[in-house]
Formats: sequence, structure tokens, C-alpha cells
Amino acid sequence: MEVLARLAKLARSGSRNSRDRRIAQTTAPIEAIPGLLRAAQPELHVPENPDLASKLAEQLYDSGADTVLSAAFEQFSAVLDDDHDAMGFCYMAEINLGMGCHPPNTERIEAAVAHFRTKQETGRYQMGSLYYTIGNGLSALGREDEAKNLYMAALNNREFAEDPNLAAQCFKNLGTSFERLGQEDVAAEHYREALRRNPNLPEAHSALAHYHHRNGRYEEALECFDQVVFTKRQIGRASTISGWRTNVLFSLGDGRAAFREINRLLSEADAAPWIWPWCARQIAAFGRATIQNARLAQSFWNRCISEHPEFERGRAEWLLTSLYLRQQGDDIGTYTKFRSVFEQHIAHVNAEDAALPWDRLGHWAQDEGNWEEAERCYRKAYELEGGHYGYCLGTALNFLGRYEESRPILVEQAEHLQPDAMSWFQLGVANVNCGRLDEAIGAYKTAIELDPDYDLALFNLGGAYWNAGDLIEATRVWYIAIEKFPDHDLVVKVREMLPLIMP
Repeated sequence: MEVLARLAKLARSGSRNSRDRRIAQTTAPIEAIPGLLRAAQPELHVPENPDLASKLAEQLYDSGADTVLSAAFEQFSAVLDDDHDAMGFCYMAEINLGMGCHPPNTERIEAAVAHFRTKQETGRYQMGSLYYTIGNGLSALGREDEAKNLYMAALNNREFAEDPNLAAQCFKNLGTSFERLGQEDVAAEHYREALRRNPNLPEAHSALAHYHHRNGRYEEALECFDQVVFTKRQIGRASTISGWRTNVLFSLGDGRAAFREINRLLSEADAAPWIWPWCARQIAAFGRATIQNARLAQSFWNRCISEHPEFERGRAEWLLTSLYLRQQGDDIGTYTKFRSVFEQHIAHVNAEDAALPWDRLGHWAQDEGNWEEAERCYRKAYELEGGHYGYCLGTALNFLGRYEESRPILVEQAEHLQPDAMSWFQLGVANVNCGRLDEAIGAYKTAIELDPDYDLALFNLGGAYWNAGDLIEATRVWYIAIEKFPDHDLVVKVREMLPLIMP
């Protein structure tokens, strides 16, 4: 009867797993099916014989197949009693996953903690190892203060502490608990102690690397990351380290090495959905830091758009990278040709990310003296996000002679959003041409106060006084302007206007 009950329970758990896989596939979008299949764990046949099942669980755990054990957890539970020693391998696999990059299965980890606590009463296990394992379970549950106490108890166990590998791992995990409890420097000392016990422990090198990275010590972080070599128990974690190395290399200004890491990571992207978004964030942050980075970034964004055409930010970054390269002197074609490509991409970019590309395209049109086109682009940016984009729009409107339109935009810029010399200067231009001479004089004066070397503002201030009929003040200001900027193009014009008083 016991065998039949075990077989029935095993069959039910197998049917549930099969049902769950079927539901996952039938409810997923068609385009997600390949990734779902790649991420699926192999269907494991768990023997109905408890002895064989025990050996299989041990072998899978020793080989680092935590995800396989987790996927077959119910089947092992069907064959083995909950308090069976071999269930410990399944429980430890759940703890490992909960301590790693996987969402913890709280119910199973709590059962694991209870399971190992019962083993303390048997006298058949090394107490230090049990303290350590239970501590891992509590850490996976976020109960770091309790975990810390158990790790310390494990290290106080002489037999456990004399095993350099176990002690090193325990010191590292104790450091992690201190870190999560807000004692970062104490944590770092425990990571270093772990490395004194086992100089090759990858988790300790990784934890120390993150400690340096968080504190901006990128050289030290890279040195630690370079020493992280994961073994079979950490299958898949090497790519995570490569991802962090990418950020460190970018932070150190070594873009070429960072892109080599990215290219290697992308070869694993089918099995790790986090890779494309992570790489995209890194390149969005650093891809326009240098021309070399931008050229490599442009290739990345081309691949990204090809692989993920629905990723709107990727299109925006491709546009910004292309426009940056043009600004730095690279030939990306004519304005007209690029605008056609631009409008194909921008149509798929959300409003939040579209304003800056429109602004940058406007600057290209402005560089070519095409103020009508520049105004169109700047207006798009301003309509999408407003704010500081109003300065360029107001300037373009000034150049087009549309001063009544530009003035309210420039008032907002100068008085609130971007109160710098350039905003006040452009407001002065608008005020003069709207007949607001007193306000123009005030605007030019403010521009000069903010930037005493603003030559055009000083000459224009004299012009505003001249237009207002205050020839004495105009003369005084222009004397100052000619003396300060004797080589300015406007000097000749001013001398022509005041032939009687200029020497």
C-alpha cells in the first residue's frame, strides 16, 4: 500500500508539472514561446524507489543543478518523506536559489529551515554545518539578524571552523548579513577574512568588488571582479559578473573593453532575459561619452532595434547617437536624408524620450541656417516636454522675426526655467523688437551681470538706449564696449553711427 500511495502521489505531481508547462505555453504570446522553451527545465524522471531518488537528488545537488531540483521538488517530495535526509538536498537547492538571483520560494525555504532544525536533535550532523545551513535559509527569507547569529555560532564550532572552504563561505555570508543590516565596512572585513581562508572563493571576490563599486573605487572593483571564477555550482552567474564588469569598465573610461564584454554577454541573451535591458542601460548611460563609444554604440542600437523593434528607447538612443556623431564631425549623410530616417524612428518613440532627439535635430537645422526647420523641430520638443526646450524655440522665433510669439516663451525661460545670460539676452532681443525698450534694457543689463564678457549683450544694450533716445547713455555703453572688445565686428558699425564723438 505504501508503494502504491507513493506511485499515486508521484503521478499526481508529474501531472501537475505537465499541466503547468502546458498552461504556460498556451497562455504565452507566440513570440515568447522560443524563450519560454529555452528557459524551461528538462523534464526529470524521479525514480519511485526512495534509495534511487535519494542518490539522484544528491548527484543533482553536487553538480549544481539547483533549478532542476527545484522544478522536480514535488516529485522528490512524493517519493521521499518530508523528514527524509535526502530531502535536505532539495531544501538546500531552494535556499541557494533564494540567496541568489531567483525570487525565493518562501514556503519551501521556511520548510527547509524547519527540516534542518529537526536534524539538530538527532546528533547525527555536525552542528556547525546545521547552523550554517539554517542561517542561509534565514538569510534567504530576509531575516538577517537571526542569520548573522547562526553564522557566528557556526564559526564558533571548532570542527566547522577548521574546514577552510566552509569557514570561508560562512564568513562571506556573514558579511552579506552585516551588509544588509547596514554595516558595510564590517561586511567588507568579513569578505576579506573569507578570502584569507579561501583565496579563490568567487562569492567573496564578487561581494568585495560590489563594495568597492558602490563606493566609486572602480580600479579596486575591477581587480576583484577579474578574480571571480565560478564553478559548476554557480552556472549562469558568470554572465552577471560580466554585466557588472561592463559598468566598471565604462566608469573607468575603457569603452572598447566594455563593449567586448557586452558582445560576449549578448551571445547568452537568449537564455538570460536581463541581458538586453542591462546592456541597453549601460550604453544609454555611457554610449555618447566619447566618439569611440558612440561608434560602437550605434552598432549596438542597430542590433537592438533589429532584435527588439518594439523597444522604443532603443530607437531614441540610435537617433541621439547618430546626431552626436554628426556633431563630432562624422558624416551621417545629408539633413534631408537623415530627417526621413529620423521620422520613421521617432514615430515609434514615446513622448518621454522623443523631446531630446527633436531638439538635437533642430540644432542640425540651425547649424545649416535653416531656421524654419529648426523652429519646427524645437517646437516639437517644447510641445512634448516644455521646460528648458523653450530657449531654443524662442531663439528660433527671434531669428524668424516672430518676436510676439517668442517673448512669452523667453520670459518663462529667463525668469524661471533657465535664468542664464543667454536667456536674458534673447528676451532682450524680443523686447526691443516688440517695442518694450525699457524691458529690453533691463534684460540686457541682467545678461551682462550674469556674464560680464557677453560682448553682443553690451553692444545691444547701447543700441537699446539709442533706440530709446538716451544718446548719452548709449554713448557711454558703446565706449565701454569698444574699449573691451576692440576687434568686434560691431565696432565699425558703432563708429559709423557716432562719427562726431568717436576719436
